[in-house]
Amino acid sequence: MLRRFLVLVLLLAAPPAALPADIRLDGTAHDGWSELRRIRLAGPIVPGDLARLKRLAVAEDATVVTLDSAGGSYREGLALAAFFAAAQVRTLVEAGDVCLSACAIAFLGGTASGEEGMTTVARGIEAGARVAFHAPFLALSDGALTEAVVERAYDHAIRTVTDFIRIAEDLAVPPDVAADMMTPQRDALYAVATVRDLVRIGVELAGVAPPPALTASMVTNLCLNGWVWGTTSRFSGAARELARVLDDTGWGARPRPVSLVNDVFGAVQMMTRFVLPVAAAGEGSGHYLCLVDSAPGADGPQVSCRGYVFAADPAEFLAVARRFDSGGLESPDTPDFPCMTDAGVVPLARNAPSPERRWALVPEDTPVAEVAATLARYLRDEPPL
Repeated sequence: MLRRFLVLVLLLAAPPAALPADIRLDGTAHDGWSELRRIRLAGPIVPGDLARLKRLAVAEDATVVTLDSAGGSYREGLALAAFFAAAQVRTLVEAGDVCLSACAIAFLGGTASGEEGMTTVARGIEAGARVAFHAPFLALSDGALTEAVVERAYDHAIRTVTDFIRIAEDLAVPPDVAADMMTPQRDALYAVATVRDLVRIGVELAGVAPPPALTASMVTNLCLNGWVWGTTSRFSGAARELARVLDDTGWGARPRPVSLVNDVFGAVQMMTRFVLPVAAAGEGSGHYLCLVDSAPGADGPQVSCRGYVFAADPAEFLAVARRFDSGGLESPDTPDFPCMTDAGVVPLARNAPSPERRWALVPEDTPVAEVAATLARYLRDEPPL
């Protein structure tokens, strides 16, 4: 029995020790408000990397660390994550780079200044980057593989997992996501692969511009994403429910517009509210309407998914939608359900448009590398709203 166990351990053993990461200053970046010091960390993460990085970093939201590493010491990855979170250091994985294992743990520490003196998550990837997680492997030397050696390696791995669980909440990682990240796996790592992963893990998708116009698919996707991201349901099920509701009410496939004057986007202005019934309220009592507000902006339409409101009669859908928030920001209405489309993540560029204007406009199973192409396809194939 012990022999079988030792063979399994050998299969899970960590790779040999490697040279330390290359950690160096890499110019500057600008977030639209201030200049940031860029630090590049490339190569295996080993003990001592945190001390080397600290000598270069500027605290209080003035540093961004770009990461390119296949992993290394999990303990050092945890220490880097804790430092990034405490010192308000942002993290970014650029196109063509990878950040796996211990590097992905360090990546989770990316933090920046938020509103009213609070801090907020600030970790981003570019399309074409790869970020993926797994549980720590058993670290074994090439010496005698005794039961005591295996037990020490096992204890070290378990302590590493529990230490990650302890800080996961501080890194804004939900418990179910932390469990997925720590599931033992080698060949199928838990990757930031789709738009849903961006939301679950809390990651900004950098470098995707807002579309110059909205289409029916974009607004529909925004409504469905906002509905499922606040629940345990999935996009495919919500899409089937939407199709049934559209058929039952005779609404048609396109969101319908109503024009009104409001100050949703700051100044009082003429804007358009798109209305789409998304779900039945149950027992034939009515339906929930998704309300998406839009107005012209300097770099494309401003967009806000306002939430979901109840309406009993399809003949009253547009009237109910027009009445919502008729008092403007001075006396805003509260929707029956909020629209959960903002990941709460600060991008590298503080003046970048929100997810509601970019990746929340595509289905949640869209690969991150295909978000921009999907938006372009909508613009090519559909008339603007």
